[in-house]
Amino acid sequence: MREGFIGVAPQSSRRKRHPLIGVYCMVVSMSMLFLSLCTVFLFFQLSGKGWPPPGTPRLDLALPTLTTLTLLASSGTIRWAGYAVRRDRRNALRWGLLLSLALGGLFLANQVYMFFEIGLPMGSGLYIAILYLLIALHAFHIIGGMIFLGVTLARANAGDFTATRHVGLDACEIFWQFAVWIWVVLYGLLFLL
Repeated sequence: MREGFIGVAPQSSRRKRHPLIGVYCMVVSMSMLFLSLCTVFLFFQLSGKGWPPPGTPRLDLALPTLTTLTLLASSGTIRWAGYAVRRDRRNALRWGLLLSLALGGLFLANQVYMFFEIGLPMGSGLYIAILYLLIALHAFHIIGGMIFLGVTLARANAGDFTATRHVGLDACEIFWQFAVWIWVVLYGLLFLL
């Protein structure tokens, strides 16, 4: 019997699988989740029925702006780590990951503070519920990203990444950049509109 009979491709003709396909699928599915929630938020805002509801205090922009700038800085440091590994600059790689992790931690600490100090009672309506849900959901993604960053940093310290072998770092950067830019969208939606 020939190899490849009954639709089974011979080993030599199999396509090489893309190593980051799982991360891309995860980013697409998470994008759909955030898009759905943002659409609900926008639907109520554009419905003409007063969104946010009358009497809802306007949110202060100082802390959300600071946290956004912190997260944007972490976007730069993870990009720096990706740049460094491609040039075999392992020390810069480790510093980039460590700074990204620290900035992510600072962002998360500010988010937790903001979550509890926002001054809007939890059970006071759909607007507040969606606001808190979007902030909390994003915070969980940041926690997941920080775990990913921590594992990637440990692997970098172990010498697992080189100029030609860095798929794990690439996956971490894709996930982290997603979390950063989702927040930029949420910041505009929740605090500027």
